[in-house]
Amino acid sequence: MAASLTGPYSEWSDAVNGFKLWESTLNAAGGISIRDINGTVYKYNVKLVVRDDASTAAGHAAAVTQLLNTDQVHFVLGASPVFAESETIAVQAAGRLNFQCCAGAATIYARDQKNVFGMSVDNALFTQELFTEYRSNNVYKIAVVYREDIQELASQCQGVIAQAKSQLLTVTLELKYSNGTNATLSALADQITAAPEEALIMCGLASESSDMIRAIDARRKPLKSIVMTGGAYTRDWNDALGELSVSVTSLAHWSPDLPRKDDFWGDAPTYAGKYKSVYQKDATQWAAAASATGYVLHTTLAGIFRRCTLSPAAAANPTTLFFTQDAINCADNNNRGHDRLIAALPLTNMDSVYGTVSFNRFRQNQGYDPVTLQTYEVTENLKLAFKPSLVLPLLSATRPLLLPQANRYIEICQPGTFRGPDAFVPCTECPAGQFQEFSGKTNCELCPKVRHGKRA
Repeated sequence: MAASLTGPYSEWSDAVNGFKLWESTLNAAGGISIRDINGTVYKYNVKLVVRDDASTAAGHAAAVTQLLNTDQVHFVLGASPVFAESETIAVQAAGRLNFQCCAGAATIYARDQKNVFGMSVDNALFTQELFTEYRSNNVYKIAVVYREDIQELASQCQGVIAQAKSQLLTVTLELKYSNGTNATLSALADQITAAPEEALIMCGLASESSDMIRAIDARRKPLKSIVMTGGAYTRDWNDALGELSVSVTSLAHWSPDLPRKDDFWGDAPTYAGKYKSVYQKDATQWAAAASATGYVLHTTLAGIFRRCTLSPAAAANPTTLFFTQDAINCADNNNRGHDRLIAALPLTNMDSVYGTVSFNRFRQNQGYDPVTLQTYEVTENLKLAFKPSLVLPLLSATRPLLLPQANRYIEICQPGTFRGPDAFVPCTECPAGQFQEFSGKTNCELCPKVRHGKRA
């Protein structure tokens, strides 16, 4: 696989860890077991080849070329959503399977390349349930900010905008940017502060998301909801941001609290525990997606030769097994291993620790619904920590969704003014005939009646 192990896009490198965990776990269990029509079982270990693209398009293209031509890999596993589209085109042209773990942009799969599959569902599905909660809690005005030069991030927020319109919410501000410098984010924060929106949804890199929250805080902009697609789903991001992360909501594909499981990894908490024991950090959605991608691949491979007789040469050499025509003899006359794999994968309908896997006609997974996380302040080992907790879907939630979130910039109403129960409404002067002599009150009192008597 070609992956961004270094550089600004390395926040997706957890996918590489997820694939490596699959490799080591599978090989420790004996590798991939392939059974032929005669009941003969052949076992193969998995060997991952990983090349760093240094977070550049040129580096990614070079890495993919090396994988195909120098390393001569049998399959290319996609671990970098940023460069997924160009990767799919190159691998499709080379006649190899390209299985993307983490790219959710539907436009990638709409090219209808028969060798390209995606584990993550369409990013446009992210906000369906969240926006239902927005409407229930009278949050209607939304600012949307996204990186337009990164297809994965742009597709997330374009899905947000489409979903907002379908649910009769108003996108009061749509801001695009192509670099996350301090000057750029500061200018964006100025525009957000000046606008009348009640919620902010940002699709940016993890570092940009945290910088934006700090910029909004510096401007004391009260928002009923802050949603980030980058970073907020991880403990490290939240702990680094500290109290500013509390109530920040994140759009994600997976949480270890979900009731998802399979026969290889067990349930989600078990998988998360195994991942943490190996890497000493929490499993992210990208790690889980990669590990589940590997599981689907080896499970499918195990069954595709059950109607075939394997020649000794084919059984001994995976390159021959998958890419030499008629090296195998199958009852359905599909006598090329790679073609059998490409024919079998679209029929997948199975549970995984990441979620149900079932491909649509463009070979992108459609089997599960994304989730919404929100950060809570918790105490762990007598220390404060900031944990992203599962709040949607409601049936699986471990915490309630806080909407609106607390207004940390609430104005204390001075004597003569008041504020009702909505903490986001400015202080209002008492109406004629009413007064309030104290500060911080939520109502005004009727003025006492003045009685005029006759002088003696």
